[in-house]
Amino acid sequence: MASSSNPTPMIINWSATETEKFIALMVDNVRNGQKTTTTFTKIGWSNIKAGLETDFQCSFIKDQLRNKMYKLRGDYDSFKKLLETTGFGWDYQTRTATAEDSIWERAIHANPTWSKFRRSGLPWWPELEEIFSEHHTWRDKGMSNITVNIPPRVINEHEDVFPQTQIESLRYVGLDDIEETDGEEEVTPTVNKRGT
Repeated sequence: MASSSNPTPMIINWSATETEKFIALMVDNVRNGQKTTTTFTKIGWSNIKAGLETDFQCSFIKDQLRNKMYKLRGDYDSFKKLLETTGFGWDYQTRTATAEDSIWERAIHANPTWSKFRRSGLPWWPELEEIFSEHHTWRDKGMSNITVNIPPRVINEHEDVFPQTQIESLRYVGLDDIEETDGEEEVTPTVNKRGT
């Protein structure tokens, strides 16, 4: 990870253990209300940074955390689109996307970046959904009664249900864009309804 000889590396290789801990810390901070619609509060980022540094006994900088969050958000968005594609499902036991070979081949031909999901899935999908889904962002802000009435699409009787529409990605906000708050900021949810 980060070393004292190079205190500010911009690109680092995250181990699976570091990634899992980073995701777990983000989930904890989502559940504790330390996430806005686009990023974490300063308290949330401080909690995440401190948790990583305690567990791995090395320094992390905000750009590393922000870049990793953006990478995970990109994976989340891409995997979400894959799961919303007709013929795909989610296997909770193996934590992978499921589809017939011919469906995979057509999907990968149309979107080559999905080939990585065929090999290894996205093991952190449920956690990333909790972090990046708008519904989960609002849950611990006292807005758990807010729901978006999107009819579910059943792929088949043996697969899970996924939403039929996509909510547009929000603008990414960096750590430098975060204003100092006491953690009690008010979030006003907005939903972009397309095609209704």
